[in-house]
Amino acid sequence: QVSWSLAQEHFHFRSTQLVLSSAAMVARRSFAAAARAKAALQVSPMKLVLVDGTALFTAHFYSSQKSEMANTKDEPIGAVHRFVTDMFLLQRRTSDITHFGVMWDSPHSDVQLQRQKELPGYKAHRMERPQGFWRQHTQAQEACTAFGWRAKAFPSIEADDLIHTYTKAALALGSSTSVLIATPDKDLLQLVSSRVKVCGKPTDSENEAFDAEKVEAKWGVGPEQFGDLLALCGDASDGVPGVPGIGRKKAATLLKQHGSLIAVLDAAKNGLPLGAGVGEVLRGRLVEHADQAVEMRKLVALRWVEQADAQAFERELTIPERNSRWRDRALQFCKKENLIGLEVFLDVKR
Repeated sequence: QVSWSLAQEHFHFRSTQLVLSSAAMVARRSFAAAARAKAALQVSPMKLVLVDGTALFTAHFYSSQKSEMANTKDEPIGAVHRFVTDMFLLQRRTSDITHFGVMWDSPHSDVQLQRQKELPGYKAHRMERPQGFWRQHTQAQEACTAFGWRAKAFPSIEADDLIHTYTKAALALGSSTSVLIATPDKDLLQLVSSRVKVCGKPTDSENEAFDAEKVEAKWGVGPEQFGDLLALCGDASDGVPGVPGIGRKKAATLLKQHGSLIAVLDAAKNGLPLGAGVGEVLRGRLVEHADQAVEMRKLVALRWVEQADAQAFERELTIPERNSRWRDRALQFCKKENLIGLEVFLDVKR
């Protein structure tokens, strides 16, 4: 009986060992698989293309005022045609796109933007768009749906801040991620880095896009100082006031010498040398408008949009599959809006 009990205990002990060993092996395999998946995600290159839909459409609206193109209701459609054409050309000219999204300002023209609450004159022209603007604006957004381009817009939020949010979320995934921003708006040059480029026109090649070197060559400062530049010289197109008497070149010179907006204002306040060409009159203006400059620096800073759920962009901002269903939907929209000539972009093999 003793020997039989010992044999049973030995059997149970060995069975337990085998079960634990098997479980450990499964766990090791699971961990190994997870590690391989994580490594694959980190190594696999990701390229996110973000379009400033509002800025791009607005530029096309004003440039197409003399266009005679109209839809089946005899309504002007030239701005939408140019907008859609640019979207296709951007995708053709940009290699290895994995994610694509179009960002829009607040969808309600009568709703104040966040920055308008802080500066009443900010983008005041937004409320004074000419006749037909908002109709084509809506049609451009409908085009995004028809062609499968994921669009994002939130009440009171600007496209710039959405682009900033998705860019930062993408870069956080790892060093193999890059972002290309398509916008004629200079504010987004603040985002340029070794992995972020900005193309002023969707028809530009990637080689023509702004990197840090090209930003500095044109504006006199790098991307990290661009917000300080706008705070000093202002931005008339957005209604952002600058320090009187300080233009773009003078602002760049001051920032080059002192390094930051705060350092420039401190030097002016403390009577330190400001640099060649900056006399006592400009020193006085810097001191007088110092608080304004600091407030404008906060205003032009790009902001994180909480409601965007940016971490979900990997599954949301995907490239549409070009199949027959996609082509049928796209063709239907083109016929409805009389978008002549766009059929060349609808080959499902492209």
